[in-house]
Amino acid sequence: VNLRVLVISPHNLSDDLVENFGSLKKLRNLHIITNAYTESIPTPVDYRVWKRMRKSHPKLRVHLVTEGKHDRELTWQTRAPVRSIVYDTPYTKCTQQSVNIVVEMYKTDIEVYCHKRLPRFSRSRSFHDRADSSYVYLIRQCPYIHTLMIRERISSCTVLLLAYTGKYLRFFHVRRNAVILKCDWPKSPDWSEDFYQWLKRASKSYDLMEKEVSQILGFRWYLLTDKQFKLTPVNLNYQHYYEGFEEAD
Repeated sequence: VNLRVLVISPHNLSDDLVENFGSLKKLRNLHIITNAYTESIPTPVDYRVWKRMRKSHPKLRVHLVTEGKHDRELTWQTRAPVRSIVYDTPYTKCTQQSVNIVVEMYKTDIEVYCHKRLPRFSRSRSFHDRADSSYVYLIRQCPYIHTLMIRERISSCTVLLLAYTGKYLRFFHVRRNAVILKCDWPKSPDWSEDFYQWLKRASKSYDLMEKEVSQILGFRWYLLTDKQFKLTPVNLNYQHYYEGFEEAD
């Protein structure tokens, strides 16, 4: 069987089916998609099954996606080799609880974390009510993230911290209309005075921030208009890290 990509709902995913993936050696990407028609909470696959599947099929990449006009959470799959988490819905917020789950379950697996579409909810401008610290925690704990898509309000200081912290960050998509020009992070004991002064200075304007982020990432980087953000594609099937040669047919 030459099947390379499989899209399935969590309701149709069973322990037996995952066990059979071990024999589909060409299968590389498994998209588990929840949408507005997913009525009840599905039962996730047993973690022991995912654990065995990792050994029998080490090149399989799992992508958890929720899409449509709803605010339901993803169906988390314990021990699955999850490479991507995508919220393709305008109603889901980035919360510390969901970020904690990602870090706990997929710390060394996760490569893509995205909130697509423009938000259809309001959120306070206050630092403590925003998701800034959650995003920075995610990037610090999950070192292999190369794609990050943020649609919520964050400060320019947070944008700088994310670029500076994300060792392998390459595709960094942020809405210009959601960035607050402010250095509202308290000084961390781990930061030197020079570093903190750099954060405060570079946070003062969009141009300065974009220039510094571009220098960190090594290419011309800029904030996106809402139209650009909506049109930005994310290719989950793209293999960013080398995982060995493909076997010849």
